Amino acid sequence: AGWPWGLYLAVLGFMFELGIAPFHAWVVDAYALGSPGGAASLAAFSKVTALFVLLAIFKSLSLKAPGEVGLVALVVALVSMLVANVAGLTAKTLGRVMAYSSIAHMSYALAAVALVWWLGEPEKRPSLFGAPVSAADLAILVVVLEGLASGLAKAGVFGYLRAAFSDLLPPRRSVLNVLNVFSLLGLPPLLGFWPKLLLVLLILSYPNVQLAVFLVAWVVVNSALATPYYL
Repeated sequence: AGWPWGLYLAVLGFMFELGIAPFHAWVVDAYALGSPGGAASLAAFSKVTALFVLLAIFKSLSLKAPGEVGLVALVVALVSMLVANVAGLTAKTLGRVMAYSSIAHMSYALAAVALVWWLGEPEKRPSLFGAPVSAADLAILVVVLEGLASGLAKAGVFGYLRAAFSDLLPPRRSVLNVLNVFSLLGLPPLLGFWPKLLLVLLILSYPNVQLAVFLVAWVVVNSALATPYYL
């Protein structure tokens, strides 16, 4: 109804739903203490559904919403990436590793939406495989691929378990799980590589060089931070 704080509250609600730090504690408990099947369903469906609803709001409001909402969401998303990846380095069991991985991936997705929400469309459209696309559509593609890559890989990892709880040491004797984890890590040409690549392309479409260098470096460093706990 034109109330600016309503949009802040809506974004805050999605941060809880997606498990963005500092609203992420429930994700760790749900992944670790739930059954493998339950955790697989949570990873595959819950986050993807929330992302699509967020995209619907973003698509309808991105050109009219105040840019400050996007800036706040972007700062929270960047901090959330770091919190998740640092915490993931201390996780010793499958449930907790996958929980922090999910928090990090949702932070990448939110960062793409927040960036366009904050800065709007750049004067020069970004190019995707030689075809010009809008920054909003590129952000949507990042979100869709991030949600699918994260959800499918985690569902596969949890689906492999045959135990009452997910809070176990990671299973090591599965080629499929190796591929799933490499996808989560963003190894090309697996599915998890593409949303990170598109996020970098989205960042580079904006003319502010200092901001672009900072954001690209932040994404690359956070991806590198995740490597030890995935391995």
